Amino acid sequence: MQKPLTVALLVLSALLAVEANAGALHGGGHVRANIIGSSPTVQADRATIKSDIGQLKADKAAGNSAAVSTDKAKLSTDKQQLSTDVATVKTAIANAPAVQADKTALSTAATKLSTDVGQLKTDKKAGNMAAVATDKTTVQADVAQLKADKATLVTDAKAVAAAH
Repeated sequence: MQKPLTVALLVLSALLAVEANAGALHGGGHVRANIIGSSPTVQADRATIKSDIGQLKADKAAGNSAAVSTDKAKLSTDKQQLSTDVATVKTAIANAPAVQADKTALSTAATKLSTDVGQLKTDKKAGNMAAVATDKTTVQADVAQLKADKATLVTDAKAVAAAH
């Protein structure tokens, strides 16, 4: 007979996996920074901003108020450019057919996991320990599929970002 704590931990880990994997890319177009950071354009923008900040600090330290004003304006412009470039990369990722297919696969895997966790709970409550054992195996396979789908999604999103 399966210990209740073991089943509870399995269900909890499955539900946490769903929550964690849902965060790969959110439906609202929010893309993780490490994915956006794959873009060479975004990397260049960030390097430019870092350089701008260094120049601003140097000019402030030197008391060069005319240069400080120019540095601030340049920094503002470069931040706006970064924002524009990030938006472009996010749009490219969201519109990429491979990423859209990956999101569908991830959603399907999450739905299947949720359904199978529900079945596990039902069988547990009914005391059907033979079915519980099968359900646990199914839930573990669902979690593995969810993780694989997430990895594919992240890989494809990074590839799109790297092209921009």
